[in-house]
Amino acid sequence: MSTNGAPNPEQNNDNAGQMANEIHWVHRATFFTQIGLGLIGLAALYFYYGQRNTMIDQLGQMQASGKQTDRLLGLYAQQLGEEKKLADTNRDALIAVQRAFVFPDASGQVEGWVDFSSPGHPTVFMLPFENSGATPTKTLYMHMNSESVRGEFPNNFFRDVLVNGKMIKDTQSMLGPHAKGAKLNVIISQQQMNDTFKGRTKFRAWGWAKYRDVFEGTPLHLTEFCFDVRFYGKPESESPDRVIFDHCPTRNCVDDQCEDYKKYK
Repeated sequence: MSTNGAPNPEQNNDNAGQMANEIHWVHRATFFTQIGLGLIGLAALYFYYGQRNTMIDQLGQMQASGKQTDRLLGLYAQQLGEEKKLADTNRDALIAVQRAFVFPDASGQVEGWVDFSSPGHPTVFMLPFENSGATPTKTLYMHMNSESVRGEFPNNFFRDVLVNGKMIKDTQSMLGPHAKGAKLNVIISQQQMNDTFKGRTKFRAWGWAKYRDVFEGTPLHLTEFCFDVRFYGKPESESPDRVIFDHCPTRNCVDDQCEDYKKYK
């Protein structure tokens, strides 16, 4: 026992031992804690690499699936393109068969009559037009010119001729499917007719018809025509008794086959 405030050696030894024992257990606890944390880290690392490998596999599968999808999409787009081409071809074929097709029909006798109400009593020949298509025309406009010349017609004869200094107005009409009816007048004086009949001059009639068909998005249609008008009769006769409209060797064309097609648009 300690007296008078003097330290007790036995008590100090007990405290040192207790402290050493506590430090020992702290070291052991720290050691085992570090081992536990290491094991947890290893488990986490193992889990991470497992997840990583799984994700890599999934990514590879997705890439393979993406390539397969891209291939399928490419094949699908190609199929759509082929189907569109087929649809366009079928539409073009349908339009080619069904569309309106206008042309002058001078295969038979062209009707004519004498206009006694006009000076000189000219003869008026009515050139008929036909639509051989299975659909009607839209916005049909037609124009006729005629001229008598001595010798040969020039190469640039195909033009709109002024009559009495004025341009002849276009004739507006329409034609139903497989129909005839629209007509343009070819007016020729008695003097012109007799001179042509006797071979002193040549008489020519030409013009055009422009129109649209009923199909959406199709271009403007054009028919250019030209006829050499010839008169026949008995040699001793002063006047002919019949007329023939012969196709000129040029300027009979349709649509973009005509060299000046663009000017009508």
